[in-house]
This record gives sequence, C-alpha cells and structure tokens, in this order.
Amino acid sequence: MNELTVVECNRLSKCEEIIEEGFQTFVDVGRALQIVNDGKLYRTKFETFEEYCQHRWQWTKQHAYRLMKAAETVAVLDENPGIETLPKKERQVRPLQKLHIDERAEAWQQALNETDGKPTEADVQSVVDRRKPTIGMDGPADWYTPVKYVALAKEVMGTIDLDPASCAQANEVVGATSYYSTSEGRDGLREPWLGNVYLNPPYGRKVIQAWIEKAISEYESGNAEQIIICVNNATDTAWFHELWHYSLCFVKGRIKFYGPHNKTDSPAHGTVFAYLGDKVNLFEHHFSESGAVIGWQDETTRSISMY
Repeated sequence: MNELTVVECNRLSKCEEIIEEGFQTFVDVGRALQIVNDGKLYRTKFETFEEYCQHRWQWTKQHAYRLMKAAETVAVLDENPGIETLPKKERQVRPLQKLHIDERAEAWQQALNETDGKPTEADVQSVVDRRKPTIGMDGPADWYTPVKYVALAKEVMGTIDLDPASCAQANEVVGATSYYSTSEGRDGLREPWLGNVYLNPPYGRKVIQAWIEKAISEYESGNAEQIIICVNNATDTAWFHELWHYSLCFVKGRIKFYGPHNKTDSPAHGTVFAYLGDKVNLFEHHFSESGAVIGWQDETTRSISMY
C-alpha cells in the first residue's frame, strides 16, 4: 500500500479526531469522511474506503455516503441567505437527497415555514413527497424493473455488466456486476459505461434527456458494447426521437414496477425498451413476446414484429 506524506498523515489525524469526537455533529463528520475518501487517506491500512469505514468505524459504506451527502446538502442550504435555521440531525436531511440539488433549499425552507422552524424527518419527507413527481411522465426516480424484463435483457445481451442508475435494492433483481448510485457517491451521468449496460433512468422531464444523451454517447463511442433502456413511450418528446435510430419494443399493457419497501405501481403511460447493439435479431426474438418490436432490416428499411 502507498505511504502517506507527513501532510496527509496530519490531515488524516485531524479528520479522525473530528469523526471520533463528533458522532452527533454529522456535518463535520461528513466533511471529514469526504476528505479521507477524496485523498484516499485510508490507503496505508485499507485497500478501499468501504474497508476503512467497516473496520475503523464499524459503519457500512452506505452510512458513510449518507453522512457525506448530508454534509454536502447542508453546505448548499448554508449558502442560501434566506435560510436562518440549518438541520440539526442527518435524518432531517435524508429526504432532501431525493430532490435535485437546486430544489433542496426551497424544500427545506418550506418545511421550516410549515413547522414553526422545527421540522422532523417526517415533516421534511412530507414536503419532498409533495414536490416529487409521481410515476408517469415525471417519474419514476425510485421504481425498479420487474424480474421478467431483466431476464429478457440478459437473454439478449448475455450479461449485465453495469446499471448506471440504480441502488442496492434494485440490483438484487438486476444483478449487474456493478452499479452506480448517487446516494452512494457514484453519479452515472459522470462515470464511464463499459460492457453490457441496462438502464432504467429517472423519468423526470428535467433529467431524462441527459440520461438518453449519455447512453447514446457511450454506445456510439464504443465504451458500451450493448445497452437496453427502459423508458416511458413519450413519442412526442425530443429525447425519444433520438431513440428512433435503434430497435424499440412497445410493451403491451402497463408494467407493474416495484419500489422501496416492495411497493408496486404502474406508470401513467406505456413502456418502451430500446436496444443499442448489434444483436437486433435476438432483441426482436425475445422482446416480441412482450410487445411490438420495431427494428431495422438495413439502414433504410424498418421491420415490425408483433407479439
């Protein structure tokens, strides 16, 4: 393992002193953890940040990332001159992570206004629930693909090497070799996509365009060998028109997605699976049992397979 410099040793000592003495001051702890992680100050004794958290502090990596993300959010709130009261507990901040970072200050202020400045986690969650889009044209952010369609994706691609917009619970079904989750510090829009990729992106109007552009870029550049994308059939949108260049399966009926705590729901619109890859015949063969598949016979001729 790489040795630390004197400066790094001093920095690590200061960070660990903050962590050890500041279990109640989650902001300071989160900032200290971020410094340790960014500088890999754990490297003389541990191979990974996850090992460091587990053995040094008896924390899961997920808990450490929650603290770091909470500290990041509080920093954003602190920069807002209109906010006079900051969260005192990490759990107050946790619901805000489900919103875009630009919306968190406004949501926190709303929670303060509705509770005379003393919001509980439940109060903040209530505000977030009212601001978050529901499943449909503006969702889902936390709705996961049923096993039936994951199995079809694996039949086509062979394996799923990466799910770039996922979480631990969703990956129990997807079974990707690796996944990215913003709550765990890995933003799929910023990370490389390699191998065979399965993507069920957030459907919000403000974000889905970026996910589709990222998917096409990673495939066309050769980083990703194959990509299957699960989206709503918003055929009138600009981002959907980018997918007409690839094979598409328009699913018959409404898929019943599942989410946190095993809740299930069906979207307000139908679902389309897009395939970016060279196994178009295999995609047509397997997905045509679920809906109509529109593919390409050659560069100028469309083909349609009905279920």
